[in-house]
Amino acid sequence: MSIEGNGSNGYGFTAATPDIDSAAFTIEFWLKPLRAPVFAGEGGSVLDGILGKWQSTNWRDGAWQMFDAQARNITYEQSTPGNYGAAISPVGSLINNVWHHFAWRHGAGGENGVFVDGGVNQYDGGVLDIPDKDSWPFWLFRAFSNQPGGSNGSYFNGRMGELRMWNEYRTEEQIRRYYRERISQNAANLAHYYPMWETTGMVITDLVAGLNFTINAGMSWSSDTPPFSVFGGIA
Repeated sequence: MSIEGNGSNGYGFTAATPDIDSAAFTIEFWLKPLRAPVFAGEGGSVLDGILGKWQSTNWRDGAWQMFDAQARNITYEQSTPGNYGAAISPVGSLINNVWHHFAWRHGAGGENGVFVDGGVNQYDGGVLDIPDKDSWPFWLFRAFSNQPGGSNGSYFNGRMGELRMWNEYRTEEQIRRYYRERISQNAANLAHYYPMWETTGMVITDLVAGLNFTINAGMSWSSDTPPFSVFGGIA
């Protein structure tokens, strides 16, 4: 199973405070785009939102977002000036109708990088500042608008499965060992875990902390499942 966004108005969000350490974390998910990005952002960039942490009433004050960018890679953008458009995965790593696994890790020293499919294609994203906005919700498949005064848009058309958020800088071995396994919700330092096993309903369940995503009618459940080889890992 996986969750699918329709690319026009589908999104999800958390209402409670996300429990994730902005100093050192790892975010992992399987992703399958169904189209190229279409949203025209600031400065002529074309991108669709994947996952972000922002507040719709004050998104210019330190929001951050991961996008499906025009170069078909994942980019990171922060609304604070000076942190726009940093690539965190290789160009061409997003392919329509193909599942790929992405693990974005951020270290206490600001180092950033993405492992694609367990490290087959590792990308060093350099040093990035991640805002500490613990009181802000997460948003799925919807981005803040880059147009001053504009409405929030940039909806992702595609599927996601097995979203994991860790309060640690995961090692290369940990990422490679467990990216193709369903893990235990009791794994050490696992802050939030969304297997996305649901088949109906308007909630994506967090098995660790209960920080569920509420989804709207533009999201739907798909029987398309990421290519796991093993079930029941511990991590």
